[in-house]
Amino acid sequence: MRLARLFSFCLGICLSAFAQLPNDNFQESALDSCRWFYTSSSTSSVGGNYQMNDGLVLTSDGSQPSSQTSVYSQYYAPGDFDVQVNYELASSWSATIIPAGSGSHFQGASFTIYFDGQNSLTLFRYRDANSDQLVLYGTVGGQTVYASIPSSDVSGTLRIVQTGTRMEFMALVGGSWTTVGTWIGPVRQAVFALGSGNVNSLNSVTTTFTNFTFNSGATNFEAYQLPNQVLARPDFLAGFDSATESAFWELTGYHPYPIMAANGLGLAHIRITTVNSSVLQNTPFEQWETLPYDNSFWSSQQVGGHLLAEAQSLGMQNYLEMFLSDQNADAGVQNAPAAWQGLSVADTATQLQNYTYQTVQYYKSQGIAIGLYGIGNEIGLGIENFLPGQLLPAPQGASPYEAVEFMEQNVWPTEATLLKAAIAGVKMADPNAKIALHIEGLGLTPADVFVRGFFSTMVNLGVPFDAAALSLPYMQAPGWTLPQYTFACWAQRMDAAFRDIAALGKKGMIAEGAYQNSTVNISLNAPMSEFPVTPQGQAAWIDANLRFASNNPNVVSFNYFYPEYYYGYPGEPAAPPLDVEAYGLFQNPTTIQPGMLQFNPFLNTVRTPQINAVVNLANSQPGPVAPGEYAIAYGANLAGFTVTAQQVPYLASLADVAVTVNGQQAPVQYVSATQINFLVPYGTSTGPATVVISAGLQDSLPFTVQVQTSAPAIFMYNGNQAIAQDVPSLALNGPSAPAAPGSAVTVYIVGLGATSPTLADGVATPTSPYTTPTQTVTATIAGQNANVLFAGLTPQLVGLGQVNLSVPQGLAQGTYSLVITIGNQTSSPAMLSVGTAQ
Repeated sequence: MRLARLFSFCLGICLSAFAQLPNDNFQESALDSCRWFYTSSSTSSVGGNYQMNDGLVLTSDGSQPSSQTSVYSQYYAPGDFDVQVNYELASSWSATIIPAGSGSHFQGASFTIYFDGQNSLTLFRYRDANSDQLVLYGTVGGQTVYASIPSSDVSGTLRIVQTGTRMEFMALVGGSWTTVGTWIGPVRQAVFALGSGNVNSLNSVTTTFTNFTFNSGATNFEAYQLPNQVLARPDFLAGFDSATESAFWELTGYHPYPIMAANGLGLAHIRITTVNSSVLQNTPFEQWETLPYDNSFWSSQQVGGHLLAEAQSLGMQNYLEMFLSDQNADAGVQNAPAAWQGLSVADTATQLQNYTYQTVQYYKSQGIAIGLYGIGNEIGLGIENFLPGQLLPAPQGASPYEAVEFMEQNVWPTEATLLKAAIAGVKMADPNAKIALHIEGLGLTPADVFVRGFFSTMVNLGVPFDAAALSLPYMQAPGWTLPQYTFACWAQRMDAAFRDIAALGKKGMIAEGAYQNSTVNISLNAPMSEFPVTPQGQAAWIDANLRFASNNPNVVSFNYFYPEYYYGYPGEPAAPPLDVEAYGLFQNPTTIQPGMLQFNPFLNTVRTPQINAVVNLANSQPGPVAPGEYAIAYGANLAGFTVTAQQVPYLASLADVAVTVNGQQAPVQYVSATQINFLVPYGTSTGPATVVISAGLQDSLPFTVQVQTSAPAIFMYNGNQAIAQDVPSLALNGPSAPAAPGSAVTVYIVGLGATSPTLADGVATPTSPYTTPTQTVTATIAGQNANVLFAGLTPQLVGLGQVNLSVPQGLAQGTYSLVITIGNQTSSPAMLSVGTAQ
């Protein structure tokens, strides 16, 4: 296996994640929800409708002064592209424009490049009362872009080409491409949109689009097939968000936790407010039912502690999410506790650090182990009232979710400061703590640019977190759009988001999600077509999500929201809405819904990764390693998948597996249940070093290896034969293809140590200048000095070293011991075959 992997990267393994082109001729009977999603409105207009009829037919609502009907791509282009689409205007195009509202009166068909809600560029087939034109219009970075040319075409082709920082907008006019306008500026991920609309005009506008085609370029689109069954892997946790009322239900005789644990729910997601209830603290749990109910009890430190302790006693792992508020803190509602209101960012940060430190210390003093800490709940828009429109400015003309660039510049830097302070408090009390950041973002913006924007900003600003957690949309919530998807296409959209998260070196989680089992006394949006609102539909929804999450190498956990509920539960006076009761996976205190059974495959499946040995990649010999060296960790439960890295630079996480050496993240090239290939970070100090493997949310015990300035090891095959190639024929050296005395051979090695120039961890070696070790390299064959012609890292590959040397003259035919020395460290011998003199 090692030799096969060597040649796989010798031949180059950099396979682009942006390989598939999602062309669409729009001849399907329904809009392909794996490629597009339909939106019927924007921040300033009312939508119309769409249909599939020999193309994508978009029609605006002419009864409204402004109406825009659009479809957006489910994917984005990360760099250069050349994309075109055909359009045809219906007869309504020629109707007299009836002015309505203020401002310009026009209508048009549109091909848009969407960066976010405040930054987009549109190529219009445009008409107002006085002219017919092709127009480029938009705003990027606060700068208005405008250009136009006359046009009378009612059908044609629109094309947009990005090359570097230049974007050209063109139309096919008279059989040749004519440039309407250009834009030059910073490159952001581009989402594509097609539209038909009227602005301040009471005209209904219909446009048919066909043949959306990528002439060149790449996107993050990857076709997805939903697996047929769940995968009970050792690094995946099936969990639940707990209702705080569970603690009080126990006093009535209802004990849901043991039933959930017995059905495979192994991660308890418990949320707490900043409230420390002295009443509950000073009252034995058995007497809590005698207390008059106080709303401050809800999710207080004491109630959370009781639930954490119970989950721990049942063998569950604990995920503690801190609201950072004295009340519920959900998406867009992130109020600071009353005592912190009005504090500056610096003072709020101090309060947060003190609070998280004291909270973790409190639970540690109770003997409660916490595997994962969530800093805030659904925090995409900020925390502690440092939200747009509150203590921070609000974006203009777009919702905060769509104003990604605005959030990057005006909101998330402040949030990063606060998050770092809160995390510092946790790690002061629990240095090995794992941290989750939980946002609401899925489905809120085209191609989920909000999700990537948030987490990439947190990474860029140095927020030290481990898991990126997302909420699923809820059926009763405004903006529910999932009925337009098949589940496989929705899963494809989720997969794209989690691939983006993995590209940042982070693990992905579905932190919460639920589906109703009944419509009794509640009003819901339309369900997804595959999942009727019945107990069986709820079970099918859970099964589908578990199939997605457990088979996805970038997802480590799925948490079901409030499974403890049932209709008529014994709640406190302030009962939740009935739709929340309908989330429940119980029919009554002792009988479960069929949805609960979907978690059975995960019963007792989680295993702690175990390292048994760390060896060099070349010959699998234990012993010292060097900075920059390829190494192998052997053990058990190391990964839930077998995956080879498909991109360069190698990331710090692959299939949810991460490796650290002395706390530094190591690039990972290959993972399986028993083997991890990684590169020792260049910054690793010499001496004893600890290697830790994190699989899912589980950490191995530290394993100690010795690090030296160099640790040369020669690749071998057939036991002890050196992997060496003749120069220039590239024949593999061996008894049947020996090297003649005086000839040159290339020997492949690892363990060169520090290089000049220095390289970043996990990157491909540049072609120029050559990358050579800073220490002297020598070689001997049969004890005789072999002249070293070149020693360094192999260009265009990652971490592979080579030594080009001359076979000493005078050696007789035979097989001899080859030894390579770098600095004062010598390799184990490998055998090199020598032939007769030429």
